[in-house]
Amino acid sequence: MVETSYEFTRAITRAPCTNIIAGLRAVDVGTPDLDLMRSHHADYIAMLKETGATVIELEALEDYPDSVFVEDTALCLPKGAVLMRPGAPSRLGEVEHMAAHLRAQYDEVLEITSVERKVRLLSKELDKALTVVKMLSRSRLIISRLQTQISKRA
Repeated sequence: MVETSYEFTRAITRAPCTNIIAGLRAVDVGTPDLDLMRSHHADYIAMLKETGATVIELEALEDYPDSVFVEDTALCLPKGAVLMRPGAPSRLGEVEHMAAHLRAQYDEVLEITSVERKVRLLSKELDKALTVVKMLSRSRLIISRLQTQISKRA
């Protein structure tokens, strides 16, 4: 069995927002300490930099309490990234905010989309197709009427 190891040279972080205290928790152990979380986050960034990694520090997203956990939004590999689809509805918008940053770092960025999104896209295509069918039906009706008028005149 061949073992493969990768050395990552970049890291993306996002500052904790003030709403992080309202974020999702598997176990309720009380309200988190925002100042302590910010301190731990600063220590985390410092340690990443100590490894020699280039750290891209993103602004906090107040509308997304859990957005500090950037690793949930994408799977980053040496040759590309995959934008994920977090399971919690409150986290779905985070991926869109991360996408541009990843596209700036990778030549290839793939995306996992929801079934609902695919259905909406297919529905739009179906609506377009139905519009074309209606236009063709009207055109056939007009042609039929014109042929009838021409036949009556002849």
